[in-house]
Amino acid sequence: MQKLITLLFTLMLTSTFLTAQEIRTLTATVTRTRHHAAVTENQVATGKFYYKQPGKMCMTFNNRKEKLLMDDNTFIMVNDEKNSVAKGKEATHLALLQQVLQNILTGNTSNIDIIKTTDMEITRQDEHTIHITPATTGTKATRRMLFTSFTLTINPNTTRLESMRMNEKGGNYTQYDFSGYIPNETIDDETFKPSPQ
Repeated sequence: MQKLITLLFTLMLTSTFLTAQEIRTLTATVTRTRHHAAVTENQVATGKFYYKQPGKMCMTFNNRKEKLLMDDNTFIMVNDEKNSVAKGKEATHLALLQQVLQNILTGNTSNIDIIKTTDMEITRQDEHTIHITPATTGTKATRRMLFTSFTLTINPNTTRLESMRMNEKGGNYTQYDFSGYIPNETIDDETFKPSPQ
């Protein structure tokens, strides 16, 4: 299955502060950077990020031919209108990532430290950097995973998530950076649906 990652965001509020209860949706511009240690130039693409309460998240690229979807602990990557669904341990790890993202999204960063499972560990490098890593390494399950860890960076001025990096084996990674956030725009539910098969 191809790389599946889910999504993050930085909320850039202007004149007023919105509480978690007031945030119904978010949209933003997202820049995806794919780094491969064996390739000189990174692959960079610009797309769109969508969030809708209570837990729908989506990133789209290449005129929506590529999508990353999170919805009720279902994780799907769409590439050229073909759907790949995360299963097993991979789905469990992405479900934890989704919980962390939702907490940051709604300003509940104090709750992040208590989200733990037997499979994954959450640590804070400092006030603005969060690491999510497998609790054990070297097992068959971890060797087959697409990522080695996630690194989330929170903007110190807005206290919102600014970027997410998915670290992979061999020094490879995919990073998502978010900008131009707009709260409470109307988002059609069709945005969060995979391609028909």
